Amino acid sequence: SLSQLTSYYFPILLPITFTLDRISPPLFLCSTMPASFWVMFFVFSIFPISIHNMNASEQQWLLRFKAGITLDPDNSLSNWISLTPLCNWTGITCTSPISQSVVALNLSSMSLEGTISPLLGNLSSLHSLDLSNNALHAQIPPQLGQLSRLQILWLYGNQLQGTIPPSLSGCRNLFHLKLSYNRLHGSIPLELSLLSNLKTLNLGSNNLTGNIPSSLGNLSALTEIHFSQNQLSGHIPWEIGTKLTRLQILSLWGNQLGGNIPNSIGNCSNLRLLLLSMQPSEWNGAD
Repeated sequence: SLSQLTSYYFPILLPITFTLDRISPPLFLCSTMPASFWVMFFVFSIFPISIHNMNASEQQWLLRFKAGITLDPDNSLSNWISLTPLCNWTGITCTSPISQSVVALNLSSMSLEGTISPLLGNLSSLHSLDLSNNALHAQIPPQLGQLSRLQILWLYGNQLQGTIPPSLSGCRNLFHLKLSYNRLHGSIPLELSLLSNLKTLNLGSNNLTGNIPSSLGNLSALTEIHFSQNQLSGHIPWEIGTKLTRLQILSLWGNQLGGNIPNSIGNCSNLRLLLLSMQPSEWNGAD
């Protein structure tokens, strides 16, 4: 509270004022200022320091990302240097001239080769991360799941390997997740069903295996599901039709799905594109 702050800071500031008074008599008048003035003076004096420290940290994290880029044929990151203000760097968008926190990183289609630094997960104000259509390889850092404010994560059109990190469920504000056209393998993490705000889920054109999790039916905000051209097996979950009433696109072709086509898909009254290809030996038609 204000009274607690004043009881702590004012006895410290007041002797300093009297000490200065011996050097310059007019400064004695400052000791007559109310305690609330000194508290506000103290708070606002350290506020720019906090902003500067955060800005410097974000700059270092992004420079570490740049260090992981092994090829930048168009010199897109040439102005990513300490002498250039962070908010003027290519692909960087900041909140405002005051706070200068990075809210968007867009380096799409710049022919970049290299890896994604785990330190990007420290950009706590990030709302949009678009590294699509490059030649990035290695794994998706699990640390990206720390970006709790992230709304857009587009990593499609790269050469990313490994599995989809279950930790991405930590991006609770995520609206659009596009990881298509990579070399990802393994199963679809059950944890993705925790992304309750998700509207677009595109995992197409990878090497994903296993079943389509029925828990994805809990993502009632979904309008698009793209799982085409993987190696998914099993059946189409009934829950997709019973719960995903906002679904507009369901693309599951190019997998190894079998069983029945659930009648519940008929409940998707907003569906305008349905792409399926079933294994002929296992296709039983609609149930």
